[in-house]
Amino acid sequence: MGGRLSQFLDKRNAFILPSLVLASFFIGLVALYFFSFVGSDGGGDGIVHAFSGRNLFSGKGFSIREAPQLDFPPLYPILIGIFWVMSRHLEFSGQIVSVLAQSFLVIPLYYLVRNMYGKRVALISGLFIIVCPPLVFASTEIRTEALYTLLLATSVSLGWKALHT
Repeated sequence: MGGRLSQFLDKRNAFILPSLVLASFFIGLVALYFFSFVGSDGGGDGIVHAFSGRNLFSGKGFSIREAPQLDFPPLYPILIGIFWVMSRHLEFSGQIVSVLAQSFLVIPLYYLVRNMYGKRVALISGLFIIVCPPLVFASTEIRTEALYTLLLATSVSLGWKALHT
């Protein structure tokens, strides 16, 4: 049985990873439909990120309440602002950035686990990442956790590759 799975993974590697990403995106959208939160802490940070991104792309600068926003790094608000320009819905813009970051998290972790343990374990870990409740919940909030997890996993994966090439 293990031999068949290994052969399938060898032949279908280009199909498996996009399928995992799409499945993660679909689960994120379903979770977003049922669990729509600005933030589990009351949304304080998420509101600052969202308004900062909107203000940046509406010509008011990287600001909140007419003052420069100096508390948080700008990447997440910039991404929210990009999606706000397309949708004009501030809450949805922040949530879709988190859902997309969560969906793309499968890619660096799949490659990292594949290089460490093999394709079979990478597939199992990819499936776990897709349905892991804390990760799915984090993708429904306007918070930096999903994007931070993506960036952290990408840097660890690239660091592993750099050490082993």
